[in-house]
Amino acid sequence: MSAARCCIVLCFLFTIFTHVAHMQEDEEENHAPKYLTKDEYSRLIESDQRFLVNFVSPGCVKCSEFAPEYEEVAKYFATEKADMDIETYIEGDLLTIRKQGLRRLPSVYYVRDHTPILYIGDMNAQAIINWVEVTGKKIHLTLTDETFEHLTQAATGATTGPWLVLFCDVSHQDCSTLLPMWEHIAYRLHSVINVALVDTAISPRLVKRFKLPESTPSVHLFQHGKRYEYNLHLRDDAAIVTFAYNGYKNAHAVDVEKEPTPFDTLTENIADQLKEVLPEEHGSKILLAVPVAMLLLLVFFLCRGRANSGLPGRTKKGV
Repeated sequence: MSAARCCIVLCFLFTIFTHVAHMQEDEEENHAPKYLTKDEYSRLIESDQRFLVNFVSPGCVKCSEFAPEYEEVAKYFATEKADMDIETYIEGDLLTIRKQGLRRLPSVYYVRDHTPILYIGDMNAQAIINWVEVTGKKIHLTLTDETFEHLTQAATGATTGPWLVLFCDVSHQDCSTLLPMWEHIAYRLHSVINVALVDTAISPRLVKRFKLPESTPSVHLFQHGKRYEYNLHLRDDAAIVTFAYNGYKNAHAVDVEKEPTPFDTLTENIADQLKEVLPEEHGSKILLAVPVAMLLLLVFFLCRGRANSGLPGRTKKGV
């Protein structure tokens, strides 16, 4: 083979090699996690998209060490091996990170059904992939004024098992920072203890029934007709899980408050309305009189109904 032909062959092989290398680089760039822009994380949460997000900060040594593992996760979910279509992102905005109340960086969230779940485990690619594949659905339940007693049967001693419930206003940051951890707790207690959330902003009857703070989060375990409150000063998933299993035995127990009857609700509503319109010095006296007046009215109508039912029927004159 002449020198000219050798040069042509070598140039051809070099061209193919360069093209393949560029293709591999482009493929790696397409699989690489995308950096989120300002407020993009909040918009993604509201979407129906499933995604992973890695929270990092500049100068974080552990974040740099974890970067290759997270890239492997991104590559896996970009291939046909993965059963789910999951995007991977990186969040480096410090304000967004502060809002999450994260204790360590890097931290990984898996978001599905508008609900983030905090990953707590070994920071390696395969462990994260396995974790994502077994946490496909939202686990914790949402309870309201209408569904709480029906689903938990808390006041009757509960045949549905123990319930660990977080009461908080989800629109407040103090509550929203707890939600990823709460979903992780639900994942850990799955099939052992029911885990639920009550949005206090839309469940005023439960707030009144259990005398709960409206904005401050509180955690309660309901079991065998008893209610145990967890001290949220220690906001740690392991501590809350321990409390749910057997730590509640060291907490003060109270009988679960009965669900108010329609008559109770009526008298309370009347009392609340009178409180708003009456002077404070007269309010207490009249509020004491309201239940008595309602009881007397009830007795009056019951007696009247019985009297009417006992009257003899009228007969025609002369018969």
